[in-house]
Amino acid sequence: MFKLKEGQERGTNREMRKTISKMDDMTEAEYYSTDGHFAPLDVKGMIAEHLQDDEFAEHWAALTLERELRRAVIEERKKQNLTQRELAEKARLTQQQLSRLEVGSENSPSLFTMSKLLSALNLEVKVMPRSSHDSTPRA
Repeated sequence: MFKLKEGQERGTNREMRKTISKMDDMTEAEYYSTDGHFAPLDVKGMIAEHLQDDEFAEHWAALTLERELRRAVIEERKKQNLTQRELAEKARLTQQQLSRLEVGSENSPSLFTMSKLLSALNLEVKVMPRSSHDSTPRA
């Protein structure tokens, strides 16, 4: 199910990360063209289809926390009316680092980097036992 580019080896983490990031950022309001006609994207359906692939599902589940933290940072930054540059300065990062983190285009941010961002936004992370019904990959 996970579509590979010609010559790409199966299981390439970077390609799966890019695909997951793109899918995660899509909204139901986005459209695609078919024969000159535009139709809404079925994002949840696309994700559900890709989750049938065990390797993709494993990567999706592994990146769940990262996606949730990324969303929380973006949401809180906007809520506080901060630009990327302003938040980056508060967290002692570059605007470019923050931008790449927000779009998920680089490797997972370190705990140190996430800690700096969360602190700059006056947020914290709490670790608690996972509930038994919360162990499946989320779309």
